[in-house]
Amino acid sequence: MKRMIIFIFLLSISTVFLGIGFAAIDNITLELNGNAGVKKIDYIKITNIEYKSDVLADLEESKINNYYNTTINSKVVLGNDITSSISYEVTLKNDTESSFKYIDAIHDNLPKFYDNENIEYEVTGIEKGKILLPDTEKVITITFKYKELPIENNILNSYINIKFSKVHNIQYVNIDSTNLINSIAEEESSNIEFSNPPTSIDVEGDLDYEYNNGVLSISNVTSDIKITASEEETSENNEAVTPVYSITAKNISIGSTINPNEYQNTNENINGPYMKYTVDSNNQVVKIEGCKTGTANANEVCITAVDTNEYSNNKAILASYFGGNINNTPSECSEEDNFGTMEFTCANSYVVLAADSDGGIFINDIEHSKQCVINPSFGIYSCN
Repeated sequence: MKRMIIFIFLLSISTVFLGIGFAAIDNITLELNGNAGVKKIDYIKITNIEYKSDVLADLEESKINNYYNTTINSKVVLGNDITSSISYEVTLKNDTESSFKYIDAIHDNLPKFYDNENIEYEVTGIEKGKILLPDTEKVITITFKYKELPIENNILNSYINIKFSKVHNIQYVNIDSTNLINSIAEEESSNIEFSNPPTSIDVEGDLDYEYNNGVLSISNVTSDIKITASEEETSENNEAVTPVYSITAKNISIGSTINPNEYQNTNENINGPYMKYTVDSNNQVVKIEGCKTGTANANEVCITAVDTNEYSNNKAILASYFGGNINNTPSECSEEDNFGTMEFTCANSYVVLAADSDGGIFINDIEHSKQCVINPSFGIYSCN
């Protein structure tokens, strides 16, 4: 970011923007739940299945009948030895705009879907909870083998679903807490416990939720979520704090005393990037954030400036904003060590966001042709 800021502010050369495009494709998935049903959704799919290896299996009779999205219909004929097995390589493709979490390989116990319980299967090459990001592929292996003796039937006809759940992002606004989850998969539930609980919150999205005693319980999530604290927040010692807003950054540090009357008391009329200063009852600044307003193409986002302890949390916010999480960095994001300062940068056609371990932040709202930057190391505090 140091080089980026010098480049921008000393040379006045425009940022080169990345254009990222994804194809949205409607697919059909087959869920096995006692009867076969289909529903039209954005989903990942199997694109290829190939024989890999076997031990004493009947290769002429064993075959993959067909596959549909993530469901495999096969006939397996093993040998008459307990060690007999057969393995297939399965290629999965996520060509949607969403991330998906691997849940498990499942089947229905009805005979028409799985007719030999003495033959089992094992999926390798992917761990439960693995996230499959947009526009990526994953090759896994499914192996059929005997469960136990005696061998009374060596044939299995089955439908097996390599089950994934769509992942939805969680965005936090005006919330000063650490170690918060940034995504959740459909069919999951979670209790989000705030280390610095807001008095009240607004939750936007399609979900069920309940907020009590600083814990937000969410379930039945079917969309991205935005969680916003009420305008009056509390500090670590439960003292009331108030946010104020500015579209022109000033050389203000944590602990500085300001006159709130010189700032906007709401961000409702702001379009583009801005600075958010949170002050306590003595008008001392307790937190500094760089934000951008939301548009149809790019959601609202805030990242913390000046505080060097917030780098990890800023990374998680940016990764989530671009569709990943802290353990699965999106392709639009990268991290580098710039002479001892770690810098995490994400970009697409609409916005460039960056944060570094020295408390620096950079926001380029391409749609509004405006930038905000803070870099304490260079003494740069600017919005233009």
